[in-house]
Amino acid sequence: MATDNDICLANKYNITCSQSIDEMTKQFISLIKIVIFLLELKGTASRVKNLRHL
Repeated sequence: MATDNDICLANKYNITCSQSIDEMTKQFISLIKIVIFLLELKGTASRVKNLRHL
């Protein structure tokens, strides 16, 4: 869907350029949330590992 051609978007995907941008934004936000979750999970695992050495 990442294209600058409105005709391609309309014919191939039956969406407008603004709908395409909205969808890409939603997918990007979802990706960022997953990355943040994984980083928090890694940090939690590191803290647990450090507590085991006490």
